[in-house]
Amino acid sequence: MALRDAILTGDLAELREFSAYLDARHRRLKEQLSIDDRNLLNSNIEALQKENIFVLRQGEIEDYLPTEFTQIDKIIEMLTDKDWLLLVQGDRRDELLTIACTILESNRSNLRQLIDGYNVGERVLSLS
Repeated sequence: MALRDAILTGDLAELREFSAYLDARHRRLKEQLSIDDRNLLNSNIEALQKENIFVLRQGEIEDYLPTEFTQIDKIIEMLTDKDWLLLVQGDRRDELLTIACTILESNRSNLRQLIDGYNVGERVLSLS
């Protein structure tokens, strides 16, 4: 609503603020991190996790999804399958499962079962 009002009134301050937000949202780390940079990043992510703040190591959630599922309608279609995680690749799937189990306070053996099951292509969450 504020964006629409800014356009209608010609208030460029609101538009500049929105533009700055978009720029910040799409800022990325450099492509090739040194070992020291990677270790520092990982320890910062782990420190945040202890505070129940979860940062995806590989970027935005869209970076975890198969390329054919980047549009909102395709994402919704994908999520209607309770085993949509089979479409997410190895390490990224494991990271999403780890975050979900932490949030849901699931125990480590449940997490290991989920990860192992998905890694061999099992439909782990199926009810049948």
